[in-house]
Amino acid sequence: MKISYSWKVTGALAALILLSVVVGVFLGIRLARLKQAQASNPARWNETVMKSLDQKLKPTPEQRRQFQTDIDTAVDELKRIREETIQRSTKVIGKLVADVDQRLTPEQKAAFESMKPKAQDLNSLDVLKVEPRKKP
Repeated sequence: MKISYSWKVTGALAALILLSVVVGVFLGIRLARLKQAQASNPARWNETVMKSLDQKLKPTPEQRRQFQTDIDTAVDELKRIREETIQRSTKVIGKLVADVDQRLTPEQKAAFESMKPKAQDLNSLDVLKVEPRKKP
């Protein structure tokens, strides 16, 4: 009877450990995605850069105002570049989809509909994370 009880405890502990690992992995992935989303948010760039300058350089109030003006200008320019990049990428992908669509049979077109990118997928710089094929 004692052996049976110890196996039950061992099994329960193993299940608990396995559950903890699975939950930890999913939580870690979720937190990493959240952190990445925050890091790519232009509104956060301003705060992050200013905080870093404050901590490392200890600027005077006048320097801080000047730095903030410089950062605001840079962030505005980065936002414009980001929007232009997303728009240009969306056009390239739209052209690719149209080119492929023209070459498909009616049966293939039905299957291709599910493969087409959604509009919300194209409003992120994640769409640019495509590796070119390796040449043999």
